[in-house]
Amino acid sequence: MEYLFRPVENVLTLEPTLTKRLPASANIYNIMRLNQNCGNEQKWFTLQDPVEDDVWIIANFFRQDYGQIVAVSRPPNAQITPEVRSAFSNCEFLDWAESFMFACVDTTVSSMVSDISIREKGNCTEVHPCYLYIMEPKDALELKIPSGNYEVKPINNKEGLEFILKTWKYATEGSSDNVGKCLQRNVSAGVYVNNEIVAGVITDSHGLIGMLYSLNEVRGKGYGRLVMHQIIKESAANQLVPSCTVELRNGISMAFQEKIGLKIAADVDFVMYRKSGF
Repeated sequence: MEYLFRPVENVLTLEPTLTKRLPASANIYNIMRLNQNCGNEQKWFTLQDPVEDDVWIIANFFRQDYGQIVAVSRPPNAQITPEVRSAFSNCEFLDWAESFMFACVDTTVSSMVSDISIREKGNCTEVHPCYLYIMEPKDALELKIPSGNYEVKPINNKEGLEFILKTWKYATEGSSDNVGKCLQRNVSAGVYVNNEIVAGVITDSHGLIGMLYSLNEVRGKGYGRLVMHQIIKESAANQLVPSCTVELRNGISMAFQEKIGLKIAADVDFVMYRKSGF
């Protein structure tokens, strides 16, 4: 029997399945929730009947900076059979010869994807191992946001966009388009002192909280914690699961996430191929 990915017309039909798979499915669940703000940019596919528990769920869209983006929800305990591997290797939603990123996928999917990319397609492929951190929405809604000689508000102006692009270490050519769309469509939070942004964080196109940064001169004042708690609370209020990823090598960031109340939910990877000129 040949396995084929089939397009999904109404993404909300996938909500019951993705809800049952929380918290491991947090990022693709959030992508589904944010889908209403994305027009026709996202494409959704399933492998197997979309109402069955063993369905594989795919979200696919394009970013100018990192190319084709794929998020995957694997059925709990599903193994990588030859049929599943063949379906991914020959899928129509991904051109393996062009730049791509599998975002926040579990390690079983990551192993399959990286092996296909390297051994079958001949791509020089990167794997970035991470932890997925979440906070339960009910706990997020109870967070208290203290007041002070600052203003906490969404990042929705040119200054805020420039702040994110200058401070996000993974920004590259084309990131302005993606970050700008995220600021327009998704939850964000910034701390402004004397009308100037000094700390900020956004919800990215992968459904994750990211790009957190505070200026060196205000470090130690709690602004990082403040914007994280603000965006976590706003995420929950917008029916998202507050979640982020941290690279395994970043012990400082892991300690910070745990300090502010997030907990590890899963081991995940980002699998990337960047097409080069040689």
